[in-house]
Formats: sequence, structure tokens, C-alpha cells
Amino acid sequence: MHPDRTALTPQDMLTQISTDARKLVAEQYRVLNDELIPALAEERIRFVRRTHWTPKQAQWVQRHFTQELLPVLSPLGLDPRIRFRAS
Repeated sequence: MHPDRTALTPQDMLTQISTDARKLVAEQYRVLNDELIPALAEERIRFVRRTHWTPKQAQWVQRHFTQELLPVLSPLGLDPRIRFRAS
């Protein structure tokens, strides 16, 4: 086991990681809410909550996700018999 140069216990390390992660998430939300969303609104780009979608919008989102996004997000099945060589 490698010695810890910070002299923190594992529990102290986890506590520090949690504190740092919470600060990062808070900053992400601040940037989103205070900078990005207002800048997008100035360009007339807005977010519409799913609960406010019309049936036509919901149908378009479902179709777009199924046809365009899901195929990219889904893992591809590779034939284990095919050998790939590095170029």
C-alpha cells in the first residue's frame, strides 16, 4: 500500500471528495441557471418542460430519440470471431 502524502485517513479523504464534488455540482448549476439559460433566452432559445409538451411535440421527441439517438447510445454487438488489428 502506498503511503498517503496528505496524511488524511480514508474517511477524511472521502469527506473531502464529497465536499469538493458538491462544490463542483453547485457551480455547474450556478453557471447553468445564472449564465447559460439567460444567454440562451436572449437568443430566444428556451427549455420546455415535458409536462408542457403538446402531443405532437411528445410524438416528435419519442420518434427522434428512437430513430436518431438510441442507435448511437446502444452498445453495438460485435462478432467475437472477427479479429481486429491495430493499424
